[in-house]
Amino acid sequence: MKNYIKFIALALSLSVVSCAPQRTGSSSDETKVEQVFPPIGLYYGMPTAMFGSTPGYEIKPSNLPDYVTYPNDLAKMGLRGKVKSVREKVSTFSWTYTFNTAGNLTDYQFRMDSQGRYGEGAKAEYNEAGELTLLGRNFRGQSPNSHSYSYKKGKLARRSSSHGERLYCYHDSMDVLVPDSIVTNGLTPYLNIKFIQRDDMILVGRMTHKRSSLPGNFSADKAESVMEYAPDGQLKAIRTMYRGVKGYRASVLYGLTEYTYNEQGDVAKKEFYLFTDKAPLTDETLLSTAVHHGIDTFEYRYDGQGNWVSITMGSEPKPTSSIDFNTMSRTIDYYSEEELQATGKEKKDLEEKPFVGMWTFSKTEDMGEGDKYRYRGTIVLNLYEKFMPDGGEEPQWGIVYSGMSNTLGANRNGSYNITDFKIDGNTIKINLEEMCSGAKYSAKLKYNPADKSITMTDVLETYGGDESMAGFIEVPQSVKYSFLRRTTSSK
Repeated sequence: MKNYIKFIALALSLSVVSCAPQRTGSSSDETKVEQVFPPIGLYYGMPTAMFGSTPGYEIKPSNLPDYVTYPNDLAKMGLRGKVKSVREKVSTFSWTYTFNTAGNLTDYQFRMDSQGRYGEGAKAEYNEAGELTLLGRNFRGQSPNSHSYSYKKGKLARRSSSHGERLYCYHDSMDVLVPDSIVTNGLTPYLNIKFIQRDDMILVGRMTHKRSSLPGNFSADKAESVMEYAPDGQLKAIRTMYRGVKGYRASVLYGLTEYTYNEQGDVAKKEFYLFTDKAPLTDETLLSTAVHHGIDTFEYRYDGQGNWVSITMGSEPKPTSSIDFNTMSRTIDYYSEEELQATGKEKKDLEEKPFVGMWTFSKTEDMGEGDKYRYRGTIVLNLYEKFMPDGGEEPQWGIVYSGMSNTLGANRNGSYNITDFKIDGNTIKINLEEMCSGAKYSAKLKYNPADKSITMTDVLETYGGDESMAGFIEVPQSVKYSFLRRTTSSK
């Protein structure tokens, strides 16, 4: 089993270190260096996994938003062009990554066997601003254990899960992009990053991560790394202290990783040294004192977009595994111009006609003594053309559904037609009529373009309705409805 674990780590590292860095900046501006964004896997050294070797409660891609200086997830993985999906394969192992048109990961799947019985997966959701809001497990009925992300003025502010939360704190100056400190309340991820600024570049300066892999029979509980860069931001070397070492007489070891690149910007050679003291990390004349010295070389075949589609790795000393993990292939699909244009049209339609679709909310209140109340609601709108509601008899501009149930068996519902409305920017003044009793209300709907949510406020009863039909639940006050879909039917 341990050989299998080593194999997975080595195969994953192969998919990481061979990704090309992305560049930003203008090469025509002689005063500005075009910045390189190293694939994030390089920060872990090798062997390692694409997203790190995570504790059991973590979701593999959960750390992606921590790399706040990268333009998107494609850059974090070293991919070029408008990549739609990537499928990597070595032996019976496969990894599939799916991206949206903004270049961010929407689905990740790993399979250990050709039948797909063993593996893991994750699914991501984004708001209208393109920010990751939810990440959950997505493989064969695994516990959802979702991570939610929230932002303040465009910056990652909080990451929460059932294990706790992390708060990202910034300087008062809004010009500062990266967190100044991170406060952990129960949620202790395997990764912490400290950024540095050099000229106009912000780079990963220091990184601490758990469950780091080492060559041979070595392993470590934690790695603390310091990065070294070329002037353009290309990662040159990593100096690491490994704590909690297993498989060696010393509990602390020191590592030096050095990268050499080919013309395409992919790693051509990686040298890794392991020492019992930190002196060789500052004195190159002592490199011969290494307790381990490994060299990995990489050869690639590329597609027309400059992404590699096959890679062959050579290692010294040679690995002892009987499984050939030195060769990996991958299939890359790209978005067509038609797909990109369709996405642009959908975005434009949403900007011009946002009040079409379905929004929902749900909350639970603990009333004590084992009694809990669950409130739920749905808003369905098309304020540009009347539609026939599911199960309805007449076309409507919109409907508001409200419901309440509790653990003792109580159940109340209310359904309200929007009889007329007035749009004023992102605010809609509406009049509602309850379908059974005829009770009438006025209210406001406030639309938030950032996450496409709608908040109902200023609810006021204008007519009590037929008392003999009482028993419906009233329209809830000041409730935020989350965007669900851009259709008026749940079918």
